[in-house]
Amino acid sequence: SAFALVGHRNDDKMLELANRLHPQWVVMTDSAAAMRLQGKLPAGTRLESGMEAAIELSAAAETDMVMAAMVGSAGLPATLSAVRAGKRVGLANKECLVTAGKIFMQAARESGAEVVPVDSEHAAVHQCMHGHDYDSIRQVILTASGGPFRDRDPSTLHAVTPEEAVAHPNWDMGAKISVDSATMMN
Repeated sequence: SAFALVGHRNDDKMLELANRLHPQWVVMTDSAAAMRLQGKLPAGTRLESGMEAAIELSAAAETDMVMAAMVGSAGLPATLSAVRAGKRVGLANKECLVTAGKIFMQAARESGAEVVPVDSEHAAVHQCMHGHDYDSIRQVILTASGGPFRDRDPSTLHAVTPEEAVAHPNWDMGAKISVDSATMMN
């Protein structure tokens, strides 16, 4: 069961999750989204708004694990709070490491937090490294499919349209992730 669910502004999805998981707490970092949820949550689920509530619940004694899946660096304060509290953290985005990797990992070492990569590339590397001495690994090389432009002449890439960038040949990842993948920014 979930102790707390945290989201930003998608109150419809949060209501769906709250009805399925019956958490003790729901936090919406966007106050307008929190207002839209008032009176709609399951009995016994308390509602808070703002990042401070997310930060506090991430480090709460009742919290066993935090699944950090907020988009971009928005979830960094709450995730860092969980790490500093020594929690087990499932890291489903790269941004915490990209924007604050040194601080993040130092906090994990100091607190004894376990950081478990969930994002596809990180999880794959983590699984490959399992059982190996990390100090013996000098380099990790990640390959990419090349997305929708892998067979395209590089001299024509300047004319790529946004519609072409989101047309990934293998799966629908949503506009942002598709563009990040197509431009090799992920």
